[in-house]
Formats: sequence, structure tokens, C-alpha cells
Amino acid sequence: MMNTRLRQFLLGFALLITIASCFLFKALTKMESRQLPPAPVVRLPSVPPEQPVYQGKPLSYWVIKVGQIEEYNGAPDDAVEAIRVIGPKAVPFLLHWMPRPETLRHDRSSGTPGWDAVEIAWWALGSDGKSAIPVLASIINQPERTMDDYSVWTESAKAISYLGPDAIAPMLTAATNMQGKHEVWELIHNFQNLGTNGAPAVPALIHWANDPDYWVRDGVVSALGGIGQRPDLAVPVLLNALEHDSNGMVRRDAAEALGAFANDSDAVLPELTKMLKDPDWQARGGALSGLGKIRAKPDVVIPLIVPFLSDENSVIERSAAYALRDLNCRTAYNALVENSNPNIGDIVYQAGEQEKARKKHLK
Repeated sequence: MMNTRLRQFLLGFALLITIASCFLFKALTKMESRQLPPAPVVRLPSVPPEQPVYQGKPLSYWVIKVGQIEEYNGAPDDAVEAIRVIGPKAVPFLLHWMPRPETLRHDRSSGTPGWDAVEIAWWALGSDGKSAIPVLASIINQPERTMDDYSVWTESAKAISYLGPDAIAPMLTAATNMQGKHEVWELIHNFQNLGTNGAPAVPALIHWANDPDYWVRDGVVSALGGIGQRPDLAVPVLLNALEHDSNGMVRRDAAEALGAFANDSDAVLPELTKMLKDPDWQARGGALSGLGKIRAKPDVVIPLIVPFLSDENSVIERSAAYALRDLNCRTAYNALVENSNPNIGDIVYQAGEQEKARKKHLK
């Protein structure tokens, strides 16, 4: 009797385990079906067997060199010239050297340019690199699933922004598809890299000017300042941010961006002058940076900037020094030298190097 009951119990228990396993299998299958599908594979153009050459040296040599930024003179002129002469032939190689998940997880081969250098190469290439836009556009439209994916996305979002007006439509498409995601601020911020080529994007960019994410709003004002076009649309947005935005960083960058429109709007200089008395130190710093962009009126802006070279806030002090340096004229340099102190010595040196280059250019 006992053995019979034990067998019945074991059989019933086994049946329960079988039923539970079926339910668990169905649940796991259902969960898997809800997961995102695999990201589409981006097909890179085939890389020619040999790199293009300039002055007897391969493209990789020049890309590595262009990344060796000189402290006060920027990218080496000969490397920039080499990349521009090579032109569209550089595109498949630059794409090949861009970060991809597999290259992030493995050691890069020796002699391969670093990603910072590749980014500068895209800048040097400019519109001549526009054949890369479809590949880069497909990458920035993919969802970032891992940190590796995000790194790839970030570098691609930077690269595409250097490739001229043809990049505007795919960049705006990607930004629209990312609506509501924090990362969209990076893509919007990168529109500044288009410079004046970004003018057609301005009407679309201002739609993000009131985004609840202050990083996105900051991306908008920075982009408008970098593009420096369409003052009829940009200046009202920047003035509104300057006066009403609750975030100090946004107000700071809006003030700096306004400096790019001083020749287009009579409201800019008075607003920046007023901001020099703002209780928010970030806004004051932005106003100084904005004044540093108004090169057409040095006699007006230099006296406004100089008093801040002795400000008790070291950030403000250095912002004033950078503003005088950025004016890049003899009067501003003299004012900087006359008011020099150890805290701004490096900036005075930079301005001196600029003054030497300016004199050399004028000869």
C-alpha cells in the first residue's frame, strides 16, 4: 500500500514539473519575441588594396599626422593639405578606420590612425567626403544597445557633421527619430560643425529650443552660434534663452552664441553688456565669450572686457583673457599684456603666438 501511494505521489509530482516546464518555456519564448531584433549590419565600401599617396607617403601617415594638434597652431598645415588633395579617395579608408564594435573589443593594428585623428581628417576632407554620408547615416539611425554601440554612434555622429550640406537631411532624420532621448543633444550640438553650410537646418533646429532636457536646449543654442546664419530666426531664440532659461549652462552658451550675430542685430551688444552684470557667473562668462566674437568693434568691446581680467572668480578672469585673445587684434593683445598675471599667462602666450602669425600674414 505504501509503495503504491509513493509511486502515485512521484508520478503526480513529475507531471506537475512537466506542466510547469511547459509554461516556463512558453513564457521565455514570449519574452524573447519581445526583444529588439538584431541591428542591421552596416556594409562598408570595400577598401582598395593600396592607400592613396601624397608626396610619397600613404594616407595613414597624413591622417596620423593631422591628429598631432600643435598647441597654438591647430592641425599641421601640410597634413590638412595632403588629405584635401587626396580627396574622395580617402573615404573608404577613413570609414575602415572608424570605430566599430569589433574594433573596440580587439587591439587595433599598429600604424592605424586613432579615432581623434580620423575625426580631424573628416573635418579636413569636408564636402569631398560626402560619399560617406549614406554609411554614417545608417549608423546614426541604429539604436545604441551597448556602450560599444554608443561609442560607434558618437564618433559617426561627429564625422557626418563635417561633410557639408548633404549631411543636413540625414542628421535631421536621425534627430527626429531620437525625439525624447537624452542622446539627441549630441547630434543637435554637432550641427555647429557644419558652419555656414548648416543654414538650411536652422528652422528645424529651433523646434528643440524648448525641449525639457536642458542638454538638448544647450545643443540648440551652440548649433545656432556655430552656424551663424538666419539671424531672423536664431537671434530671438538666443535672446529668449538668455533671458528666460532656468539653466546657467544654457544661458552661458546662448550669450556666447549671440556674439556671432553682432553684425546682424543691434540688440546683441546691449544684451551682452547687460549680461556682464548678471548674478549668474556662468552667464557673465558667456557674455565675455560672446564679446570676444565681435571683431568688428574692438574699440567698443575691449573696454568692456578688460575690467574682468582682475575678477575674483578665476573662471571669469580666464574667460575675459580668452575673449581678448579671440579678438585677434593688436589693441586687444596690448590690453592683455598690460593686465597680465600668472593665472592667465598661458593665454597671454597664445595671444602672442597669434600676434606673430598675424604680423607674418600681413607682410
